[in-house]
Amino acid sequence: MSEAINLEPGSIVAKTGNYKCEMCGPGGMIENISMKAAAKAAGVDSSQFRDLSLPGQGNAVKKFFTAGSTFPDCPNCGPAGGWTLIE
Repeated sequence: MSEAINLEPGSIVAKTGNYKCEMCGPGGMIENISMKAAAKAAGVDSSQFRDLSLPGQGNAVKKFFTAGSTFPDCPNCGPAGGWTLIE
């Protein structure tokens, strides 16, 4: 398991690369909660929505960070977000 999963704002970036916010980023908590709620309301099995993006979710946060820098708050989620390396 990667050591670059759900790193909180203020922690040091250990590995240079692209990271996503675990709350609003692709496949994040907001997407999963919203899709499951929409599926339930429509009487549909939510598992089929796992890999789809929400309509209008163009402000999902993905950013490039350099090792040694500090993770900022997510511009959408503030300190509630956490950063995960996209491998």
